[in-house]
Amino acid sequence: MGKIFVGVKDPGGANAIIPIIKGIEDKNQIKVFASGLAKSICITSELDFEDSDNMEVQFFSELFYKEKPDLILTGTSQGSSVEDKMISAAKKVGIRSMAIMDYWGSYGIRFIDDLGQFKYVPDVLCVIDQTMFEEVISEGFISTEALRITGNPFFDKLANESITYNILLALQPNQAISAEALGYTEFDVLSDIIGLLGEVVKENQVFVRLNIRKHPKESIEKYNNYLKEKFSMGLNITVEFDKIQDTWESIRSNDLIIGMRSMLLFEAAILGKKTISYQPNLKYKDTLKSNELGLSQLITEKSQLKEEISKYLSKKVNDYIKTNATKRVIDVIEEETKSTI
Repeated sequence: MGKIFVGVKDPGGANAIIPIIKGIEDKNQIKVFASGLAKSICITSELDFEDSDNMEVQFFSELFYKEKPDLILTGTSQGSSVEDKMISAAKKVGIRSMAIMDYWGSYGIRFIDDLGQFKYVPDVLCVIDQTMFEEVISEGFISTEALRITGNPFFDKLANESITYNILLALQPNQAISAEALGYTEFDVLSDIIGLLGEVVKENQVFVRLNIRKHPKESIEKYNNYLKEKFSMGLNITVEFDKIQDTWESIRSNDLIIGMRSMLLFEAAILGKKTISYQPNLKYKDTLKSNELGLSQLITEKSQLKEEISKYLSKKVNDYIKTNATKRVIDVIEEETKSTI
């Protein structure tokens, strides 16, 4: 059995480390020191901890010298923190330290003292992905040998949840213009999207809610009758009519925005959403300004639309919540403590 002392200050660090504690507490002696907002996370998670808001380096140095933990495990946060104090004390006593980064950006600043020196760099630093690995290395405060790509253990929790992605479909009355003129109608777009979503959700094992935003001049009955006649929804798809009146609020409430040639697509792109202009079998030059500016993506074939939606959903799901990060971090802990346990 090993003895591991844990320090956390911010909610992100606490969320990343708690799954680790749960995974090793049966075989190790764990003592948690929490400060700041991390205390509320520990309480919610029913995790015993010592309030460390007022503990200083000297306290931890004496504690470590007396109790001789095998490893110090911390989160990372900016400003004066229990993590910095524990790592500093560990260096004085000669105990290995290990930290977990839970978010991107502001890397080196998490480990500097008031003089701007990298005083609180741990012996081992777990990072989320290759991008973070390269960005950390570029800041020059730690060696490549000290880094481990593990993912964020908090994301493992999301992998066990039923995740629903909201897709906003902005329709407009193109039928009056006729398919001969444009190459498609609003019903062609609706039919294609619902059909391919049925395939995409099965392949990516996600849930999708398609929120149909009709044109203000149209009635719900126009599409409702069509949906009842043409489709029966699968278990992983729900289709609803968007009830949010404010356009920007509606856009912000969805993950992916799809439309045809609506001004709404320009607004969605400006608001930072992944935006697709789907105009199947388009017969004339596209006039949507957001497509011309590269803010939204023009797609004219159903197969390409399926590929883009599938790529978007699978990347969000797989890249960060299916990394088995908890086990990876525990493996690093076992590697670090095997010589002392």
